[in-house]
Amino acid sequence: MEMKLVLIKDRHFSQLQQLRELYENAFPVKERRNFDDLLTILHEPAMHLHVVMAEKNVIGLSIHWELENILYLEHLAINPEYRCKGAGTKIMRWLLQQTQHQIVLEVERPEDETDQKRINFYEKLGFILHPEFDYQQPPYRPGEKHVPLYLMAQPHIPTQQAFLKIAKLIRQQVYERFYT
Repeated sequence: MEMKLVLIKDRHFSQLQQLRELYENAFPVKERRNFDDLLTILHEPAMHLHVVMAEKNVIGLSIHWELENILYLEHLAINPEYRCKGAGTKIMRWLLQQTQHQIVLEVERPEDETDQKRINFYEKLGFILHPEFDYQQPPYRPGEKHVPLYLMAQPHIPTQQAFLKIAKLIRQQVYERFYT
């Protein structure tokens, strides 16, 4: 199966409905933006939304941010029909080649087999889980609650001070900056 990454920078993407369905089905409401809000920030220079296409189907998506000294992976999702076929690994290897900076992402705390599989996927790619840091994903909307997650990074986050700097940068540049 031939896959290609396509950068989306406006609402005129022909498979926008497929993208919406994948995004909304892949992440609980508390862990994602409203899709229309996502579309309004496509012009942000630091934010990059890529879709993984196979023929004319959206089979995956990646949203990452190029921030001060880090690449923050906000979302990675693969359509369930295409999982375990290399699409997620392809995206991650591509991201690893895009930057010389540390790559940071959020994962659910391992409460079930699916959460652990997700962590294992990233660990196979060289990411380090950081349960020693109490990370709370900021809410996507004002007034909502934080979500307890863990950060994973490649290379690892060496100190509490470095963790606090990363968490603050993500909170300010990815979440709070877009509150309406």
